[in-house]
Amino acid sequence: RGTPSLASHVLWDHSVEWSVAHYGAARSGENVIEVDLSKPEDAYIAGHNIDGRILFPATGYLTLVWRTV
Repeated sequence: RGTPSLASHVLWDHSVEWSVAHYGAARSGENVIEVDLSKPEDAYIAGHNIDGRILFPATGYLTLVWRTV
């Protein structure tokens, strides 16, 4: 479309090496996480309620991701 390339203006500095995490091959499967309101680590969920119903908070989803990593 007539836009000039920026490739000739970008200079890469390869003088520094950075560590990069390499994860093994992905495994398929199921990861079951039990949420138990009687456990101290899950008790915060009971404090998130609307109209008397306990709702799973957004922080709960973040915790699930953290537990699977």
